[in-house]
Amino acid sequence: MEVLEYPDRYFHYQKHKFFREKMSEICDKIRDGAPMVSTELLIFLKDWFLAHIEVDDVKYIKYIEGSELFPRPESEVLSASVKRQA
Repeated sequence: MEVLEYPDRYFHYQKHKFFREKMSEICDKIRDGAPMVSTELLIFLKDWFLAHIEVDDVKYIKYIEGSELFPRPESEVLSASVKRQA
């Protein structure tokens, strides 16, 4: 992200920091024998996968694809062009 100068990198890093902190909190609760942690964990992971991976990470992938450092192979460009014309 730094090398590509991704404009939302700080925001993205903050989300990952929150994820690590929340997972640490949930692990502590599991170690302490807290009830209903499994439900909290499932809800948190579902929300993370839906909100972060499907939105934020996809946004980053699109940014990478437009970068000169990671050009798309010509075969992919041609394939995408053919799909748009269909």
